[in-house]
Parts: sequence; structure tokens; C-alpha cells
Amino acid sequence: MDFRFELSAIPVIISIGTFGLVTIDLFIYFLVMKGNPYLSKVVEVQEDQQVFSTGPYRYVRHLLYLGNSII
Repeated sequence: MDFRFELSAIPVIISIGTFGLVTIDLFIYFLVMKGNPYLSKVVEVQEDQQVFSTGPYRYVRHLLYLGNSII
């Protein structure tokens, strides 16, 4: 009914902006999965685990949190 009666018309610029944010967020997820072999849903210390300071990790310590906050 919303589409049929145009109850909540969203401006095109907002749709494009949100699409851009989602695209940036998916790219951040890709960088996290590519660069961090210790990635896990549960916080745990693994043997021989290192702190990364290269790539995007030199700017932000918790990239997944950044990606989730953008979404």
C-alpha cells in the first residue's frame, strides 16, 4: 500500500546516499575478512595472535565496529 499510495516518498538523493554508505560498509567488511585471519564473532585470544597495524588497521583498531556503526 505504501508504494501504491506513495505514503513515504523518499528523495532520490537520500536513496543514492544510503546506497553509497552500504557500498562503503561492504567494502570495509571485505577488507576486514581479507586482512584479519583471526576474525571471529566471539572475542578470544588465540595462540600466536598478533596486533595488526598495517592496511586499514593503522587508522582504526576495530573495523567491524566501524562497519556496523555505518550500517
